[in-house]
Amino acid sequence: MYSCKEIAELISQSMDHQLTLRQKIGFYLHLSMCTFCVRHKKQMDFLKQLLDLNKKQPDVIHRSMTLSRTKKEEIKKCLRDHTHS
Repeated sequence: MYSCKEIAELISQSMDHQLTLRQKIGFYLHLSMCTFCVRHKKQMDFLKQLLDLNKKQPDVIHRSMTLSRTKKEEIKKCLRDHTHS
């Protein structure tokens, strides 16, 4: 049986190449019992999707993560107010 640390490593490995049959069996057996590793795998899958999307359409992620000028000013004001308190 794999530990959570070993599963985290297998999650990373599985993104680059296929796991052996033995690794797959242990991997899915562990995931069937460990909600923490399932959550970690979902997070890693999401990051991989973002990276793949960024390779195909670099401006999509950049545009969606850009703050408007108004929001930037609100943040600056909040920070100034906070540091002067």
